[in-house]
Amino acid sequence: MKIKLLFLKTILTFLGIVLFQSAFCQENYQAGYIIRLNGDTLQGLINYRGWVQNPKKISFKVKLTDNISVLTPPMIKGFGILGENYESAIVESDYSPDITVDLQRNNESIINNDTTFLKTMIRGPKSIYYFKNKYDKIQFYIWQNDKYELLIYKESLQHQEEGGTVIVENKKYLGQLTYYLQDCPAIVSKLESTTYTWESMLSLFHYYYDKTNKTVQYQKATPKLKIEWGAVAGVSQTSLYFIYNYVNDAMAGTKYNPSVNAAYGAYLDLVFPGNFNNWSLHNELFNTSYKVSGTFNTDPLINTVYAVNTTFQYSYIKLNSLFRYKLPIKGRHFFIESGVSYGMAIQEHKWVRSYEKILGIVKVTESPSLLFTRKSEKGFLLGFGANIKKCTLDFRYEIGNGMSPKVVTTNRTHRLFFMISYKIN
Repeated sequence: MKIKLLFLKTILTFLGIVLFQSAFCQENYQAGYIIRLNGDTLQGLINYRGWVQNPKKISFKVKLTDNISVLTPPMIKGFGILGENYESAIVESDYSPDITVDLQRNNESIINNDTTFLKTMIRGPKSIYYFKNKYDKIQFYIWQNDKYELLIYKESLQHQEEGGTVIVENKKYLGQLTYYLQDCPAIVSKLESTTYTWESMLSLFHYYYDKTNKTVQYQKATPKLKIEWGAVAGVSQTSLYFIYNYVNDAMAGTKYNPSVNAAYGAYLDLVFPGNFNNWSLHNELFNTSYKVSGTFNTDPLINTVYAVNTTFQYSYIKLNSLFRYKLPIKGRHFFIESGVSYGMAIQEHKWVRSYEKILGIVKVTESPSLLFTRKSEKGFLLGFGANIKKCTLDFRYEIGNGMSPKVVTTNRTHRLFFMISYKIN
């Protein structure tokens, strides 16, 4: 129990330190490039932030040990990182409210200038760009007449004569796109279903290039689910506790020695796209076992049975599923994890030896310690660890519901794991 409390204190301390560091010191330098004002490309490292809003500055260095250069749109033509491409631009941005409760009765847009890095969706003979301003308003741009032209869409309130108000839409962007893509007559029917969203705009331009057979110079890669797999091995320490037993008080009163055993198997990770690839579902299939025993002593002057020795030995095939959240800190990748486990017993030994002394003669009786047991065990997992190249170090705590049905007794298993995994693919 002391070890369990120590582990919980350790993980809480670790979480506090990591979350503090993550909040104030998180860096995630990835290979990328910048395009200088003279058109030259410089390879290096960019602090990738998984920008929700388009960035107005980036941190760049040629080598990890170099000093940081903070670059703004007027200083470079653009940059690229992790399949994303950004172009420096001064654009008109619509600051009109787009939340229903804030909508105005004025159908005119509130336009201000913004200096930013536009995200390139598709670049070619016909290009489209994406921008989310500081008010989280999404806008799209086309490249026309040597400038970035805002595609206009606005919602406003309109008063009805019979009373009440309705939301009306200014879909000027449909006319702009009809003119911009006029060399593709078939585009008119596609525009009828085109909405002011990322997916719809992307679909429209894909349709245009398919119909015109023109060449796309760049298009943002669609994020995909990554699958990683490998081997995992380590050690476990298992402690067994009986909370209550009305069949055999000795079982509940026994302190069982912890069992240290090997654990080994395979894992498969599903790494979700977006958000730095920080979220993943970690799945493991491995073998773990334990053998614990303990002796319950009574007063031989009161009871003829003066000692009861109980032993439990189990081996499980376990399936673990844990959600992991990666915390990149100063080039290192820590993670926290939480999930569930399901184990199926493939080996089971349970026995109790009772030592009875009558008239000075010791009699030893051996029998099953529990008549009814369940073959499956469910548990809850909590842990933390770190990735080092292809290896992963993982410290984990598990609490399981044990092998005994509640109708007989209530017991729990507490496990500490130290696991090392190696990524094969």
